[in-house]
Amino acid sequence: MNRLKISNELIVLGTSFGLAIMVLPGVVRVAKYLNLFDKQTDRKIHSTKTPPVGGIAIFIASVLSFLLNSGSFDIDTFKAVNAAAVILFFVGLQDDIVDISAKRKFAIQAISVGILILLGGFRITSFNGLFGFREVAFLPGFIITFLFVMGTVNAWNLIDGIDGQAAGLGILASMFFGIWFSAAGYPTLSILAFTLTGSLAGFFLYNVYGKVYKVFMGDSGSLFTGLVLSVLAIRFMNLSSGTVHPLQFDSPPAVAFAVLFIPLFDMVRVFSVRLLRGKTPFFGDRNHLHHRLLRYFPRHIQVTGLTTGWNLFLVFLIIVLDNSGVDIHVLFLVLILSGFVISTMNWTNVALWIKKIFVFPREIL
Repeated sequence: MNRLKISNELIVLGTSFGLAIMVLPGVVRVAKYLNLFDKQTDRKIHSTKTPPVGGIAIFIASVLSFLLNSGSFDIDTFKAVNAAAVILFFVGLQDDIVDISAKRKFAIQAISVGILILLGGFRITSFNGLFGFREVAFLPGFIITFLFVMGTVNAWNLIDGIDGQAAGLGILASMFFGIWFSAAGYPTLSILAFTLTGSLAGFFLYNVYGKVYKVFMGDSGSLFTGLVLSVLAIRFMNLSSGTVHPLQFDSPPAVAFAVLFIPLFDMVRVFSVRLLRGKTPFFGDRNHLHHRLLRYFPRHIQVTGLTTGWNLFLVFLIIVLDNSGVDIHVLFLVLILSGFVISTMNWTNVALWIKKIFVFPREIL
């Protein structure tokens, strides 16, 4: 049975990965022919014109792979997910091609999240003792879930500022959820997670190492990725809380937050700094975590490796502490403090050490 599970997971990963790497070159060629390139502003790090259409391949590979591998599983509950994902994908694609106002973009995001919660039933139902709350009633659960999904969607949109980072962190998160759902006996959710993992991995190759077919994720890809990850996180928190099995966690919200930590913390930190400076939270600047780390690590893949590795370490640390019976409030405090460490420390010596030991390949595709 375990071999069968592993085999199915590899098939799902292989399908979505294969679809992504096959679709991307054609998408890039069409984008170049139509002169669809990333909009250049003074906040952009890249100097070369690159199509921001990677989200098209991520979306197509994920959806097709999910449909091909779901088989006889009951996917009715995912109709709302599909509807919300399609809405976010197309509004993101529109913003990639022609600018749309932040208010309109936010309103459409709110509609898609409302569909997800009200029609799909994706709602956080337990806090597991966080701030003294356990079971959550419908109205506060709706509000908290709405804020969580909106936050995750926009966090992935904001973290997509350098090559590989949004995809790398997305691969880490979806892989974690996929492994947990598979081991815990939730095959449909596992398939959903691994389809995203494979499609992001295919995109990662062209985004980081692409030359002829260099491509950015774009809003269409980051919004879609954030939505799927928020769905997986909500299901993980509810299922890990509501059943008794060897993979149950005492503090699922802390574990889920650790899995999504870097994008969520960076978004909250950047928004807080902007508000303290008397600016709107949506005012663009170069104050993100990756902007700071680029002062020490000149190559994008180095920063991506550092943030993804740090996030992986935090997941491992929180799981160990959770299994040791550490209180949920302490777990969140550990995460928050770690965020301040990575965003404020001087990385000069670490950067020199990494440059001497690690050699990353350059463009190969």
